Amino acid sequence: PRFRAVWEDVLRDWLYLARAGYRDNGACTEGPSLPTATAALAEHIRDEGPLAPPFAPGTWNFTDLLRSALELDDVSVVFRVAPFVQVSGFVPDGDDPNDESSWRKVHADLFERRFLNRRMECLACHNSEYSVTGNADPVKDRTWEVPARLEEALYGSSFGRSILDVAAIFRISGVLAVDYNPGADDLFTLGQGVAPWGIAASCGGFVAPDAIQDDPLGYVGYLGRELGPRASLWDLEALYRTGIEATRGRPLETDDGALSGEAALIWLTALSFAEHVWLEVTGRHLTTPNFFPRNAAQRDVLLRLASAFVEGGFSLRAVVKAALLEQYAVLGDPRTCAQDYPFPAVFDPWVTAETVPERRGNSVGDAVTRHPPRALLRAISTALGWPEPTQTFSAGIPGEEVPYPEEAVVQGDLGLFLFFGEAGFRGNNFQETLAFEAAFGACKAPFAEAPVDFISELVGRGGSVDEGVAALSDRLLGGPLDAEVWPLVEALVGGLQEDVTDEALRRACAALLASPDFQLAGLPFVPPETPRPSPGVSAQAECGAVLERLGAPTLSCDADGRARR
Repeated sequence: PRFRAVWEDVLRDWLYLARAGYRDNGACTEGPSLPTATAALAEHIRDEGPLAPPFAPGTWNFTDLLRSALELDDVSVVFRVAPFVQVSGFVPDGDDPNDESSWRKVHADLFERRFLNRRMECLACHNSEYSVTGNADPVKDRTWEVPARLEEALYGSSFGRSILDVAAIFRISGVLAVDYNPGADDLFTLGQGVAPWGIAASCGGFVAPDAIQDDPLGYVGYLGRELGPRASLWDLEALYRTGIEATRGRPLETDDGALSGEAALIWLTALSFAEHVWLEVTGRHLTTPNFFPRNAAQRDVLLRLASAFVEGGFSLRAVVKAALLEQYAVLGDPRTCAQDYPFPAVFDPWVTAETVPERRGNSVGDAVTRHPPRALLRAISTALGWPEPTQTFSAGIPGEEVPYPEEAVVQGDLGLFLFFGEAGFRGNNFQETLAFEAAFGACKAPFAEAPVDFISELVGRGGSVDEGVAALSDRLLGGPLDAEVWPLVEALVGGLQEDVTDEALRRACAALLASPDFQLAGLPFVPPETPRPSPGVSAQAECGAVLERLGAPTLSCDADGRARR
């Protein structure tokens, strides 16, 4: 369940589903409509077209689909439905052609950036056939494309075409069903139309494909092939459906001209999604701002992850597993490294200009990054027994008359994606540090009451301060504090042998939450010299209890609490 909850959030952020503001469309994307999450909904969409009879158990929304896709472990159904939800998230002025044109471009840009990891205006200089930073000499080559002409297959030319040809697919007028409400605050609102697969009305109704007329702005859609003057989201869904069926379980076709437009669409989406999974796991991109890997190592990792995804039947678990099994994602004790920079430049590709040749690789330190902010908040709530952080905010955006919740302000400061104006970030900055201290500096649930939490339970059990701090360290950091840290703890909380108090533990807790050990991912695992057992339990007994839970009869524990074969 925790895996599904975490990766549902990751999917929402990758799709750029707003969690606040006027585009959040909360009725479609917040709480589920179905009573339970099963694989049945995703199976129905996987096996049927959007005009098939509605899903029999009842009306569903996009949250139901995300959860069902994770149950089935097939993300391809999300690719087919998400564009409908994206376009219905905001209804522009239906009588304003400029508004129509602008929003088409917004949706097309969003589609390219999130689904394809491309940008049309960049293709003239960087594409899978040619790049101004490419070079026949591998030492000088700075663009390492996946070996298939993906842009040529998708756009008809490796150098792209007018973005308006793609934007025509995202037309709203004559495709999205809208109601005209003269005199109302919202002049145009979602109307009744065809609901793809029986999706909830809050996720949009659409004009039936055979009733769509020629584009009122006069454009002809193109993606993979010419789609004509009636191009729409229905065509995009069909392209995805055909491409998914053609590529599922198969490797990438790399021969020039062998790739169909539909297959290119799937592989670009797979590469984008695989990189986002890698970014979640490691905090590092595999492509540079020109949307291509900068070296062979990055390219190879990206292709391995995308291949695991497609060949595994669009399985999220397959690509997560592939990411975690990459040698660069599981770094050991740096003291065992034969050299300081032993890895290819996978994490930081900008080291080729280093004057010392040995520094043109990456070190263990290059893998260290801040945990995703949403993961940090979830970890704090889980460890301390506080209410889960709020996922969506239906009230207002900063600067509007509608009050903006304090928790939303803090989440934005901490780097969580909320809406287009709060796009999110993963790094550290001064404002983020101050916001974290303001929210968690007292180590009390900041936005909701938690009368009994892990700290109050520890105080209720009694014991000494050092025992309480040791339990907190195990809980928050996953292990004991180093010996040299204890004098600092004593300076912070007072005598370690005194009776434990709520104030002492919350001071220690705040320090642990702000520590690099809690905040940073990618820190190599360095086993402690002597494991510290829980208060009142010997190291050998605690080790034995762990082995019993794991069911490891071939192992035994020594007096220091170490498992040995």
